[in-house]
Order: sequence, then structure tokens, then C-alpha cells
Amino acid sequence: MLKTRAQQCLNIDIAASKIVGREIMNLAANENEIADRLPEYLQHYFKLRLQHYRKMAATILDQSHRVNGDGSPAP
Repeated sequence: MLKTRAQQCLNIDIAASKIVGREIMNLAANENEIADRLPEYLQHYFKLRLQHYRKMAATILDQSHRVNGDGSPAP
């Protein structure tokens, strides 16, 4: 049974967010392993979602550092 395009995109979005979450926690995350298993027509979307979540993570981490001033995570 083939998944719909929306289901595929949702699964890719979840995978990208998990990879970025692991990066934030300094855990191993291999984006190439995931990308290589995707059909070619979805690989670009996967990379876009990685960029999106990395940008969001950087913004959130930057804001938490500014709030506390000492680099510790915000409560």
C-alpha cells in the first residue's frame, strides 16, 4: 500500500525534527542514512525540513542564552 504524499511529508518532517533534536542533545544523528533511504523526489524536502528545524533550534537556543545571560538553559 502506497502512502499518500501528505503522509510521506509528515514522516519526513518527524524524521528531520528527531535528527535536529538529537543534534541539540549531542547525540549521534546521521541525516545521510535517512536521506539515502528516501525516494529521490523527497530528498530535497527532507533537507529543507532539516534547515527549518536547525534554524528554529538556533533561534530558541540563542533566546535562552540572552534571557539568562550566563548560557544556562531557560527554566
